[in-house]
Amino acid sequence: MIQLSLRELDTEFLLDRLDEERAKFSNADDVVVRKVVEELVRRDEYREPIGTPHEKKPFVPLESILGAVWGYGARWHRFREPFECPHCQADLRDHENGPPFKREIGRIERDRVARWNCPDCGKELPR
Repeated sequence: MIQLSLRELDTEFLLDRLDEERAKFSNADDVVVRKVVEELVRRDEYREPIGTPHEKKPFVPLESILGAVWGYGARWHRFREPFECPHCQADLRDHENGPPFKREIGRIERDRVARWNCPDCGKELPR
C-alpha cells in the first residue's frame, strides 16, 4: 500500500477528509484533524482576507481555526452560494464579519431553518 504525506494531497481532498473526520463527532481523531488543519494553514488555505483578495493575514491562533472547523465545517472560510439575491441583486455576504456569515434571514419552521429571505427586499431565496 502506498502512503502519501499530507503535502502530496490535493487541498480539496484534504478539506473533504477534514469534513469526513468531523462527521464522526465524538469518534473523530483529534490528531488527524489537527494535522490536516496545520497543513491547510501551511498552504495558506486558512487565511483571513483583508482589503483586496491579494492582501492576506493569518487567521490566528490555531485553536480559533480548529474551533471554526468543528463549528462550521472544513470550508468555513468560504462563503456559500448564493452570493447575491436573485430578485434585487443585493450582496448577501457579510463582509464585516467574514465567512461563513451571511446576511440572509432564516425563517424557522418546526425547530429548523426552512427557508431564507433577502435582508433587503424580503423575498424568498432559492435553496
